[in-house]
Amino acid sequence: MNERTLVRCCVVGIISGIILIYFLSKVQVYQHIDIGKINRNYIGQVVNITGEVKRVKNKNGNLFVTVADESGEVLVVIWKSIAEASKTKGNDLKEMKVGDNVTIIGEVSMYKGRLEIIPISTNIYLHK
Repeated sequence: MNERTLVRCCVVGIISGIILIYFLSKVQVYQHIDIGKINRNYIGQVVNITGEVKRVKNKNGNLFVTVADESGEVLVVIWKSIAEASKTKGNDLKEMKVGDNVTIIGEVSMYKGRLEIIPISTNIYLHK
């Protein structure tokens, strides 16, 4: 193999590697967790939860939703802007009701001593 061919192979390999790294960085997998296992150690982390809607409160377009699975329950705060953005994707969160199943990807935070989840972007999926 001559030097020119070797250089071409290296350039192709480098470009392929950069493209692969780019696409892999776009794929994010969030840890699915039982709601009851969420504790202070998860504050600031993004989690993926699935559960049943137990309560829904709409306050000025902001939704305060209690979601529960067999291990526990957590408050999910869906800001008005997220609820409206979800509607444009065909997922009208204002129609969410007690008994619906939902999957939410969000950041664990604490407000007034209580753990809650704030969805990141429109990562809220109703399963009707």
